[in-house]
Amino acid sequence: MVNAVAHRSYRLQSQSVWIKASPENMIIESPGGFVYGITMENVFTRSAWRNRLLADALSHIGLMEQSSQGVDDIFKISVEEGKGAPVMSDNNGTAITLSIPSRVIDENFVKYLSDIIANKQIILTTQEILELEEVRKNNGLHTIKNKDTLLKNHLVEISGTGRATKYFLSKEYYQSIGKPGQYTKTKGLANASRRALILQHIRDNGKLKTDDLAELMSELDYDRRYNVIRPLINKGIIIHVGTKKDGYYVINDGKE
Repeated sequence: MVNAVAHRSYRLQSQSVWIKASPENMIIESPGGFVYGITMENVFTRSAWRNRLLADALSHIGLMEQSSQGVDDIFKISVEEGKGAPVMSDNNGTAITLSIPSRVIDENFVKYLSDIIANKQIILTTQEILELEEVRKNNGLHTIKNKDTLLKNHLVEISGTGRATKYFLSKEYYQSIGKPGQYTKTKGLANASRRALILQHIRDNGKLKTDDLAELMSELDYDRRYNVIRPLINKGIIIHVGTKKDGYYVINDGKE
């Protein structure tokens, strides 16, 4: 509400800041579009004032942060409270509308976020938390911008390759909500897809070299790639030909 007052356009004197509250959400509408230089794409990383004197006054009396992290806090806290991400829209430059969810939709996700931040001693940016929320909501995003951080901290896992790539929440999340079977199913399907890709590669190219396997599954390290291919070897579906250094895998005729 402070942002709405501080950043609204006072040239539009016939319009007011509107606040609409319901059990589902709170909607705040502020006259005027974004300040020059601010867009939907950079609203979390850039700051500007439409009326610097008003912003300074609100900051002086303790209602507004000088660091301009208000929008970050709104989105971050909403996700951390399990209510999901707010929705912001620019109504063709005439008003900024922010809809903040009121209901907690996933208490387990709240506990999960709280536990990983405390146990792993990590600090997540607003963008990383919002992307983690998108992964939770969609259970299989094809692309994420903060994949390096989220994968490094084992907050998400990856399945598939190329266009079939999907990111899903880690094993710890499914364990925390008491659904380890759902994780096993998700991961199992992922590895099944990878093994199908391996067999298709051998059919198309006649063989599979170690370098080919690394290229097919560049998102996995050596041990995880071997864990994927091992069932095919153990069942005799594929066999290794040649030396360990220069060898390759081929389909074992009659076993596929």
